[in-house]
Formats: sequence, structure tokens, C-alpha cells
Amino acid sequence: MRRRLLSIGLLAGGLLLLGLGALPGYLAYQEGAATASRLQQLAVQGTQAAARLRAGPVTATARAGPQPGLPAATAGARELATAVAVATSLAAQDATAAAAATALAASVLPSPTPLPFKGLPPLPTGPPPLVPPPPPPPPRAQAFLRLTLDGGPAAILAAAYAVEGYGSDDPATGELLTARADGSVQVWDAASGRIMRVLRAGAGPLVSAAFGDNGRILAATRDGSLRLWPGSAPLAPLAWQAGGPGLTWAAFRPGVPAVRVATTGRDGRIALWDATDGHLLGTLTGHKGAVLRLAWRPDGQALASAGADGTARLWAMPAGTLTQTLAAGAPLNDVAYSPDAALLATAGADGVVAIWNPAQGAITATLRNPTGAVLRVAWRPDGRYLAAADAQGAVRLWDTLAAKEALALPPAAAPVAALGWSADGARLLTGDAAGQTRIWGIWTDGLGPTLHATGGAIHDARYRPDGLTIATGGEDGAVRLWDARTGELLRLLATHPAGTPQPRQQRGVSSVAWSPDGRRLLSAGMDGTARIWEGTSGTPLALLAGHTDGLSWAAWRNDGTRIVTASWDHSARVWDAATGRALLVLSGHSDVVTWAGFSPDGRRIATTSWDGTARLWDAQSGALLRTLVVANKGVQSAAWRQDGRRLLTAGWDEVIRIWDTTNGQELQELPGAGQSVAYSPDGRTIMASGRQVSFWAAASGRLLARLGNDDSSYEDPAVYSPDGLSIVVTNGSENAHLYVVPAEARVVP
Repeated sequence: MRRRLLSIGLLAGGLLLLGLGALPGYLAYQEGAATASRLQQLAVQGTQAAARLRAGPVTATARAGPQPGLPAATAGARELATAVAVATSLAAQDATAAAAATALAASVLPSPTPLPFKGLPPLPTGPPPLVPPPPPPPPRAQAFLRLTLDGGPAAILAAAYAVEGYGSDDPATGELLTARADGSVQVWDAASGRIMRVLRAGAGPLVSAAFGDNGRILAATRDGSLRLWPGSAPLAPLAWQAGGPGLTWAAFRPGVPAVRVATTGRDGRIALWDATDGHLLGTLTGHKGAVLRLAWRPDGQALASAGADGTARLWAMPAGTLTQTLAAGAPLNDVAYSPDAALLATAGADGVVAIWNPAQGAITATLRNPTGAVLRVAWRPDGRYLAAADAQGAVRLWDTLAAKEALALPPAAAPVAALGWSADGARLLTGDAAGQTRIWGIWTDGLGPTLHATGGAIHDARYRPDGLTIATGGEDGAVRLWDARTGELLRLLATHPAGTPQPRQQRGVSSVAWSPDGRRLLSAGMDGTARIWEGTSGTPLALLAGHTDGLSWAAWRNDGTRIVTASWDHSARVWDAATGRALLVLSGHSDVVTWAGFSPDGRRIATTSWDGTARLWDAQSGALLRTLVVANKGVQSAAWRQDGRRLLTAGWDEVIRIWDTTNGQELQELPGAGQSVAYSPDGRTIMASGRQVSFWAAASGRLLARLGNDDSSYEDPAVYSPDGLSIVVTNGSENAHLYVVPAEARVVP
């Protein structure tokens, strides 16, 4: 009896405290001391049902009052937690006491009307205020070494890709240059890493070199001489003297034609030159001490200078008027405009990279390099990421929107004084004082390499189970293997006969699929056959023939022993993967069967068709189990959830439908998604491709993120990598695109 009374009293007092504590946040910041006192009174009232035991745990706790050194409201919260925990523990041991305590609490708990405490404002009415969602996690970024250029031991002082539009537009096959301390400019083939030509700027060490329009190359030496080569033609350069020793930088004015060059040096003056004949146009002064770097605004209408006096200065062009002086507080080694000219980055000798609003002259973000003085900064063409190199050989990529470090490259053995981005932002050049030039592949959210197939559209792309290789099948019948990190073509694995398509049909290979162990590759063709190839050598292993029209899809069972194919002949078939023998014919659809796939446990098969249905079949007998009707709308694709209890379908109306496979009921619709659908490997996200690639929370149906825009077209499947962190998307062209899954679609509550 004593124990029951104690339980009742404790729980009643705890619930009273809990009821008061539920008032929306007021106790956390108002009437701290008064609230703590009131909490004590309520706790004592709650224990009156156990009058003989007032010296029990709750009374002792309540009378203890606020703990020294803690705010009163915090102490009250601890009392509340203690009271509830003790009461719950004791009441849980005796069902009768628990029931009695609940009844007592119901009779004495305060009504919904706010308690009339002095100074406590009334409860808010109407809908609760919107709470902003937590910020997304920092973007995932990856870097990997693509190529090392060996041009000798002389220090690299500048590096750059050719201006977009000159030569090849593909950074992988275009040109890049490096400027060395020995006075040479080396021009490289970006794909092979082979030196194409070497230009000599003079006897003195170089301080800068850069590409201009039409392939022109400008080089400046420390002794003040300038050389301008007219593109790739073997013509003599225009040469002129830009002053005496102490030149620190020279920069092309962007635009076509680029008729202006800016130079600067240790004397603090900035000179402007006509690049057609080398005559001086004007001189800018204002810095106190050496000017170490210049950067033209992308439109050529302003020039930024970085000085050892700790200031960056902005000059309006062509007048040369000083418009802003940005005081950084430490000597500046570099300055760079963002691609849209909305921001300006400065690199400080104190290790601070400052992001400025150049129009307002105000700092918008401060990035602190943990390893000291920053030598160079370079904006990625997307304008979000900034590369920064320092005197310790470190290169970091910063997300300027989040003001956070996105990744750090493996450090070089010497200071890195040269940075340069490819036009697509997928490659970063770094050059160090030990003469090493490296090309890094960079992946960030929403941007990865592109697989480019010559010979026709890519119809399907699939990751190997190890995630390192991608197989594609396309219009020309070729089955190709690609490096999943770099996007480089590894080999032409096999050629599947292209077949003779009928109206509405594709040519060549319609789909590809890796066996679960990654050792075999399956291709489905419009010649009406599926073929199994050895996944490394391309040796043919089996031919699956029997359909009377082209194939639209083929897939493995999870144990690798069975294959299912879908066909334009309105049927699906099941095959023995070892022998190629047909085991079942699944008939019943009245139009093209567009997709087929085994359930995760291999016991059922789902098919979709342009007849507006998805059907579930017994994988052993071929018996029809259920028909899912989609209101006479053609169904293009489907995807099983990992537990087999849900099936996604997508079709012509671009609506994702979620089905309960145990009873055939439609559970939910996600409109405007696309015609291809997939679950993420962990089952928490749904991905669909159509006009855009969309990501949805599987549990709630909430839209998480999109890639692309309304002008995009991703009619073919989008496919997750095995780790769920990247995707490959085809769009009916010769290209397949790799993307990092957006951060918002990777963290799903």
C-alpha cells in the first residue's frame, strides 16, 4: 500500500510538472526564479496523496531548489525530469498504482486554459510559427588524381586551360599551359599529358602566362619583358618591355578581341597596354608597396589589384578610376572575380580568404585556411566553389555559400602557386614549386563527368556492383565500359546486332544489366535477342533467342541464375542464365511490355506495359497474381522496394504511383515526376527522371531536390550507384551524365 501511494503521488506530481513544462517555451526564458519556486509548490501538492511519505524522493528533490551555478529554469527542468523518471519507474512496477496515479493526475492536471502566473504572457493563438528547416549537410565532394605532367624540376608559377571555344571544347581533349621559373611556357595535350610545344619567353624566370582569345598566349618575365604569341601557328611573338626588373604579373583583358593587357610590379604601379602593338595606354597608382596580382572582371569593365599593403583596389575601365579600396588587414597574394562578377575573393598572407561584395565593399564570408598563408585562389566556373592553395602545399576547395571547406587535396611537397579550372569545372590544375603539375578530377553536388559515345544515342547505363565501372548500351549496338570516376572510355566490350526497328522503336541495345557478382553483363537488343557477355573480356557466353520482336528490357534475379526479358511482342520471358534456355512465357499484356524485374526474394516478377497496367507474376509457375491498373495510361517503368512489399510505377502521365504488392492497392501518387523511377539503395528515397531528375522521401512523399530544369530531358532511366551517392542519367543523346546526389536527397528524416 505504501508503495502504491508513493507511486500515485510521484506520478501525479511529475505529470503536473510535465503539464506546466509543456507551456510553449516560456519557462525557458521568463520568470526563472518565480517558476522554480512554483515548480516546488506543485511538486509538494503532487505528493500530498502520499502524505505519510513526504520525505520521499520527490519532496527532497523539489525542496532542493535551483542548483548553485545553474539558471533557475534549468534547475526546474532537472527537477521535472527527476520527478517524472522516479514516478514512471515505480508506477510501472505496479499496474494498480499506475492506474490510480493516472486517474488522480487527470483530476488535478490544469485545464487547457493557461495558468495565470504573474508576468507570463497568454498562450499564442492560431497556427504555430514556422520553424525553418535545419540547413542541409555540407556538400559531398570528391577529388582524384587524373594525370601528372612531367615537364622538369623548374617551379610552376602559372597554369591554365585554353579559353573555351578555342580548339576542342572538351577539356579532356583540349590544351593547357604551364609557366615555369626557367622562362619556358609548355603547352600540353590535356588528354594524353604530352607536351605539344614549348615557347621561350626570355632568359629571366617567368612570373605569369595565360591563354587569351583565339588561342593567343601571353607570357611575362620578372625582368619586365612581355611576349604575345598569336595562337598555335608558329609565328614570332609580339615582344615589348613593360618596365624594369620587378614585374609580378600580367593579365589579358577578357573579350574578343582582347586588345588590352595589364601589368604590375614591385613599384606599385599598374600599366595598361595595347596588345596589338605593345604601346602604353595608361598607368594607375594608389597602392603603397608592391602589387602582387591583377584580375580583370569577366566583362572586362573593371580591374582588381591585390597589394602587399593589405588592400585590394577596384578600378573602373577604360577610365581607370578607383572605385573601391578593400582593406584586408594583411598583405594580399591574390585576387579573383567570381564568374558572374558578383563576388571577389582575396588571398591573405595571414591565411584568410575573404569573400567580398565588390559593389558594396563589404566582406560576405571569411574562410580561414588552417595551414597558413594563401598564395592563390581560383573560382570554379559554377561560381559556388573556390580553390585556394597555400605555402605548405595544401589545396582546399571551399563552398562559398556555406562558408565551409568542401575537401582538401593530398598535399604537395612544395608550395602551390598555380591553379586553373577547366571550363566544365570537372578538372583542377595545380602546379607547385617542385615542378609538379597535376590534373585533379573534382566532383561536387550536381556535377560529375560526362560519358560521350560516338555512333549514336546511349539508351541505358548501369553501374557494376563494385561501383567502379559503368556499362552502356546504345543506338549503334555497342556495349561500352567506362570509368565511373573519370568518365573515360575503358573499352568497347561487345557489339550487339542493332536489328531493324519498327515505327516507335529504338535501334541497337535497349538495356544492359550486370550480374549480381559483376562478372557477366547482359544486353537486350532490338534484334529480339538478349546476350550474356563475360564482363571483362567481352567473350559471348549465352544467346537468349525466342522473342518475335525487339526487346525493351532485361534483368537478373538476385541470385544470378535467372533472367527476365520484356519485349515489343507483348510478352515477357524467363530464362536459365547458365544455358540460355527459355523457362516461362508471361503472356497477357495487350501492348509493348516496357519493363520486367524480379522481386528482391526472387519469388515474383513485375512487368509494365503501354496497355496501362503493371502485373505481378509467380516467378516459378508464371501464374498471374495481380493486375495493377493505371487508368489507361501507358506504364514505362517500375521498381521494387527492398522488402518486396511496395512497387513503384511511372508512365506517360509522369506520375509515380506507390503500390502495396500484398493487396494490389494504390497507396500514393507523386505527380510531375517522370517516366523512369528507382528506389535508392537504402530504400529511403525515390528518384524519377523526366524533364528533371527528382528525389522524393519514400516515407512521406515529400519532394527533396531536383536536378536539371524544365528544358532538360531525361527520358531514359536514371540509375543509382551501389553506394547511393551518385547517379548516371541518359537523355536520348550520345551523352550520359554523372551527378553527385544532392545533399538534400541524401539525408532523409
